Amino acid sequence: KPRRNAGGAAAGGGLNFQAAVAGIALIYMLRAQPIRWLENLVHDLVVGVEAETGTGGDDIRLVLAGGETIEVQVKKGLRATDELWSALLAIAEAIDNGTGVFGLLAVCPDSSRTIRSGLQQDLIAIGEGRTDGLSPLGNQWVQRLADANLDPAGICARLRIRTLSALQADRGDVQAARAELNFICAKESVDAAWKTLYGEAGLLIERRGRHDRQSASAVLKRFQSC
Repeated sequence: KPRRNAGGAAAGGGLNFQAAVAGIALIYMLRAQPIRWLENLVHDLVVGVEAETGTGGDDIRLVLAGGETIEVQVKKGLRATDELWSALLAIAEAIDNGTGVFGLLAVCPDSSRTIRSGLQQDLIAIGEGRTDGLSPLGNQWVQRLADANLDPAGICARLRIRTLSALQADRGDVQAARAELNFICAKESVDAAWKTLYGEAGLLIERRGRHDRQSASAVLKRFQSC
């Protein structure tokens, strides 16, 4: 299982959420199905999953079939503090510095509603060139981008916030991904396959590793029924 780090229960919870998000990405990559985290922005068919890259997403980078990348920051229990702005600015700088780079802030359901709903809607509006009627967080974000000499419309056209239910108490996105394993493994192996992928995602984070479809498939081939 993904280990809790020295930061204690809160940090451990964050790590486990990150591992679950990475595990979901591995499943959709194995299924060769779009993950649909950036619908209407890019065809997000994942062909590579990288962890702890040290780039804008830092937590996870998804490599897409078209050559684009998604820099992902994964945050559990996120509030409108410096942690929010530093995560978004790191992604924004990666978008600005790269070609074909998209950004995603993945948050869990117990993160602030003003982020999950209000700021997410603001990003869409700003990306379309509209800054009227923004929430207070949206106005702050526009100002922070301007202060960093970054184009708000250009950045937000490639940036989204996505709420992912991948917690012990709220597992909707995990269950949807697990259902996809029925097309890969025998029905009786699905639980074990998810636990293996989840554990592998934790190891991927620890070793700052990378999986493509072939190497991820090899992880599941340890099950004779897969």
